Order: sequence, then structure tokens, then C-alpha cells
Amino acid sequence: MVNLFDIRQSFAADDSEVMRGNTMSNSTAKAPCLGEDTSAGRWQTVQLADLNDGDLLFVADPSGMGQAVQKSTGQFSHVVIYFKGYVYHAASRRGVVKDRIKDFLAEFAGITEAAEIFGADGKTGTAGITGVTGATRFFECSGIPDQVDSNQVGGVDHFQAEHRLCAVYRYPQIDAVSVRRQAENLLGQPYNRTFLPDGQGLYCSQFIATILPIFDMIPMRFDDGSGKDSASVSAYWQDYFADLGISVPVGQPGTNPNQIAASPQLVFVGWLL
Repeated sequence: MVNLFDIRQSFAADDSEVMRGNTMSNSTAKAPCLGEDTSAGRWQTVQLADLNDGDLLFVADPSGMGQAVQKSTGQFSHVVIYFKGYVYHAASRRGVVKDRIKDFLAEFAGITEAAEIFGADGKTGTAGITGVTGATRFFECSGIPDQVDSNQVGGVDHFQAEHRLCAVYRYPQIDAVSVRRQAENLLGQPYNRTFLPDGQGLYCSQFIATILPIFDMIPMRFDDGSGKDSASVSAYWQDYFADLGISVPVGQPGTNPNQIAASPQLVFVGWLL
């Protein structure tokens, strides 16, 4: 099973929250387990027509690099920004590009008809999703309040699934016209393969943080996600940076999709169908 996303529906406004890589501790906000009071709209889905210009879309990527990013930093491995039927993003093989939203979703995302839910009490329930075809998939919710681990953003519940999903977050104060103009100006920039702050080009979350400069940089980590040592380096990243001929930039300032999703300035909109 491929680890997917943390759902964060609301965020604590306390500036004293401590950020550790992709995680934030002392968070009082908590998205519910699926199957928990779904009638209240706490398990939200959105359609393409519901997207606003400037919405951020987060996905999990099954590629080798995507899996390595997820192990080091959390459940999301890629982030894009939406404008008028297109998404703008820094793709590892193509650099900064603009893709039709439907093409992007066909490549990166998917959702399923229903899910069997394992709540904090061990009981199960189902959350039906209408208008979607495909086999039933299974999600597992950690259901452990106030506990932060390497698979969580903000201490909220996490899910595991065989199928990729796309989560939508929104910055309510965005100047969409200005941000889109900046995104257009960066089209054609190469992908920053070094992840260094002064490296050539832009990596995915660096691109987002450049056109929407509301996110702090944090020390980068390239561990295996075990939680034993955030300063360690996984075998994947050792080989990756050896091929580039540079040292692994552990601790260098940077960003990652999970850290961006955990920002208290963003609100969770829903899962994109």
C-alpha cells in the first residue's frame, strides 16, 4: 500500500508551533478520521468546477524520487498551482511547465468509489463517494490524537491507500492575477536538481514558494522516514547526490510539499474528484 496524504481541515493560529521538517507539533486543529461524522461535511470532496484560481493541489508520486520525498518529509511529494484550467508546476523531467488540469490529473491523481474506514476505536465504516467509477479501495486512519509521527502533517490523521488522490488547499488572501503573472514568467525554468537555495532552476515547492512567498524555509532532510535520525541520509538520496557530484544538503534551507500543506495560512478545501 502506498502512503497517501494527511487531511488537514483547519489550522492552529498559534505562532509558537514548532515545525520539524514536514511536521508541526502542538497543533490543536485536527481533521477527523473518515467515517467520523461525515454528515457534517468533514469528509469533503470538490469538483473541477469548484477550483479557484490560485488553489494548491497536492499529490503523492509513485516514482522513485516521489517515494523518497515522501519517506523523508511526509505524505505529499508534489504540489502544483491552478489557474484557469491549467496547473503550473516544476516537474523533475521538464522544469517549470503549464499543463491542462485534466492531463495532470490523468497522470498523477485518482480517487475511488468508496473506502472502508478504521477509526480510532478500531471500528469500521464506509464513506461513499458518488459519481466515481472504479474498484473499492481501503484507507487506514491512524486515529491517534495529539501524536505526531513521520507520516503526519500537523498531528492530524493520516491515510494509506492503493490509489493516489489529489488534495486541494487554498490561500484566501491570494492575489491570483499577480501570482499567475509570476508563474507565467517562470515557465521554461529548469528543475533544481540540487535542491540548494541557490541552485539553478526551481524544484516543485520552491516554485510555489517563489510565486507565493508566504512560506518559511526550513532545514531540509533526506532521511528514510523512520524517525530515528532526521540528519541521516537514505540510500536513495546518497545515490542521487553522488550522481550529481555534490554533498547531500542536509540542514540547508528549503521547502517541501508537506511543510507548505501544514502552513496555518492555508485552508483545506477538499479531495478533488
